[in-house]
Amino acid sequence: MRFGQTHGGYGIIAAAVSTHQRLPAASAAHQPSESGPLVSLRLWLAGSPWRLSGGWLALAGLIAAAGPELGQGPWLPIALALALAEAFWGALWWQLVPAQAWPLHRAARRPALPYIQPGSPAGRLLGWQQPGAAAAITRAGAPLALLALLLALAISPLAVVLTGAVILLALLAMAARQAGLAGLVRWLYALVFAALPFALGVAVGLAGQWPSASQGPWFLTLAVGYTLLGRALAPDPQPAPRHGLMRLLTAAAGFGLAAATLLGSGLLLAGGAVGLLAVAPLLILARADDQPPAAAQPWTLAAILVSAAALGFGIG
Repeated sequence: MRFGQTHGGYGIIAAAVSTHQRLPAASAAHQPSESGPLVSLRLWLAGSPWRLSGGWLALAGLIAAAGPELGQGPWLPIALALALAEAFWGALWWQLVPAQAWPLHRAARRPALPYIQPGSPAGRLLGWQQPGAAAAITRAGAPLALLALLLALAISPLAVVLTGAVILLALLAMAARQAGLAGLVRWLYALVFAALPFALGVAVGLAGQWPSASQGPWFLTLAVGYTLLGRALAPDPQPAPRHGLMRLLTAAAGFGLAAATLLGSGLLLAGGAVGLLAVAPLLILARADDQPPAAAQPWTLAAILVSAAALGFGIG
């Protein structure tokens, strides 16, 4: 299991696989099959941090739920929640969903034991020598899922439930990609990188308590708006001109929900600020023909953080 830089994804700290580019074959050649740990970990920043990712959305949930009380509680659950949403949930997605051979490249040597030879059931399960879906789940997904569940257990029972949901969504996205359902994959991406991290942040910000009757609807509409924004900026493995119009409309709906949440809460200035921040990314998306342009990411992230801070602190 390795964490590393992504070329096609939007996680700040993510798995070393990409939707669009393969890991160089030389990386596999320099990994001895009989040296090093059984489960390896490699972690670094993946490009610019000013873009939508699980960590930022978890932070938005924390700010929206806790507001001025954010710094008064223990910092360890906050740090663990940010790490879980950013590094572990993101790595689960990038290691299982993209159609890549890494880390399940062809075996450097044939196993000596007869019951795990390439043609045996165990050999097929472990990916000797042609890795498939079962090998991806067994060798790449299972160790990371176990670590994510252990980390979630240290946060709260709800974090364990949300982590289980991420695992199920990643497996569903893996099957959807194999079936060619690219649209469904992008919606699942939005849930994993926007909706569930925001829910985790809200849960930690409220110290495991349910939102009040007055807060709940606003959190829900913000979560839906952020999910639409995540869907609009999700990487598209098969870009097409008609996808550009759908991205634009989805992003407009997401910004509209965020602004409407603030206006409905009586935060008129904050709602106007979100509307102004939405102009630039919508114009950028309107001119894009294939992949969601990176220039729309910082503006969208700013709108998310401003709306979350305005609701949490009651500013505007």
